[in-house]
Amino acid sequence: MSFHPLSARRTREALREGAVSQRDELRYWLLSSLIWLFYLYHAGWVGLQLNWFVLYDVAVAVAILWIGLNEAFKANGGPAGQDFVRRVVLVGVPLGVVVLLASQALYWASWQLFPLVFDHRSFRDPSLAWQVANFVIFNGIQAWFWWRTCHHLALLKDSRNG
Repeated sequence: MSFHPLSARRTREALREGAVSQRDELRYWLLSSLIWLFYLYHAGWVGLQLNWFVLYDVAVAVAILWIGLNEAFKANGGPAGQDFVRRVVLVGVPLGVVVLLASQALYWASWQLFPLVFDHRSFRDPSLAWQVANFVIFNGIQAWFWWRTCHHLALLKDSRNG
């Protein structure tokens, strides 16, 4: 194992020696994704009230990320696969663009429709209803992203082996 998340020097040397395995790449990508997820949620917390629902949302997002990344690793062939990080990043870019555009369209549409649907006549707590709707939409989009990533990685693996 050549996983050195606290030492750029040791990581560089492991890369130079060719000692970084596919499983090590998975670990680096997972940690990188968790770091960016933390940045995203940390930035979102500024000005927001930190409550149980936000913490639950973070936990679900981390679970989807963890499961999605592990399933993508398996779809790429697991430890015997090739170029995992390269493939997941390259396949993830066009899927990420779709996710970005779809999530922004849904966000702005929901922002405009919020006052029409989420009010005190239809929901006792419109703010919580808004959080739940966004939780379902955006975690669903993240799950879709990993499902499609796994699909494309499996096709790459199958075309290489068959």
